[in-house]
Amino acid sequence: VVGDVLLPPWAKGSAEEFVRLQREALESEHVSHHLSAWIDLVFGFKQKGAVAVGANNVFYYTTYEGAVDLHAEEDELQRASLVTQIRDFGQTPMQLFRRKHPVRLPLIPGTLPLLLHPRDSLRLSMIGAPAGGPSCVPIVHLALTAGRIVAVSADCSFSSHRWLTPSSQDSGPFTFSACDSSSGLPYSIQPDPRSPRRIATPFADNTSAQGNCFAVLPGARMMLSCGHWDFSVRCTTVENGSFVRALAQHKDVVTCLAVGASGEVVITGSRDTTLRVWGSQAHANLNRLRETATPPKGGFGKELGIAGGVRVLVGHR
Repeated sequence: VVGDVLLPPWAKGSAEEFVRLQREALESEHVSHHLSAWIDLVFGFKQKGAVAVGANNVFYYTTYEGAVDLHAEEDELQRASLVTQIRDFGQTPMQLFRRKHPVRLPLIPGTLPLLLHPRDSLRLSMIGAPAGGPSCVPIVHLALTAGRIVAVSADCSFSSHRWLTPSSQDSGPFTFSACDSSSGLPYSIQPDPRSPRRIATPFADNTSAQGNCFAVLPGARMMLSCGHWDFSVRCTTVENGSFVRALAQHKDVVTCLAVGASGEVVITGSRDTTLRVWGSQAHANLNRLRETATPPKGGFGKELGIAGGVRVLVGHR
């Protein structure tokens, strides 16, 4: 551990401030604008020839690619001398460009990296582990729909948080954006007051919860999950974690799924090397499901509008 580093005065005694300012300098517009000049010297047209001489960019001849063929040198003493020179002087990189490298385009307004903003201009928050639950379980899936953020953890527990915008009635206690809107209300996340819900059906062997195993349907009331041992895609309510229905049409474990932005298309992929494309009217039919999510009659497909695959795409084994 390095513990005796003296930071310069402009770092104000903070290692984080030191790194932030260094990165801000390296990613500044000045450096970006002159980056092409460095590329020209190291990898470009100013590496060799008269242009390199004019730019004072000349190194010992043995450092250049192809200048020395050690295998062709029969004199052992001369070969050892060349190896020593290469080790002492190093080697010049391969010349990649024969023409002047174009200047990098200017930064588009509004795309400044998060780390480059002054530390006090952003107020950060996080969706942490609930009290009494595991503290080191990573979040593998986040979905934002209908004014809610649904977070799914690697242990298949999930929670639903209200997403508040400047147009919302209340701002909530946790924010991660500067209050620079005319209304003065920041974007914020409202903690889920309920205990985490869990998808009870176990995953198949050699399968773990990944981000592409989950999808939240439009309206943030139903969530689809896959990777289960019975080769099914399962529907669970976001409100209370109740199991609704299972859809099993694949012949092996379903490894990924996705829902279209409108909710009209559901795609599932399986180890059986097939993709199934389903037509869905879930976004319209979900309003007919009670929040208690009593299992609908007629099956998952009939009530949610996912009745039969529209297309089956077959891959290679």
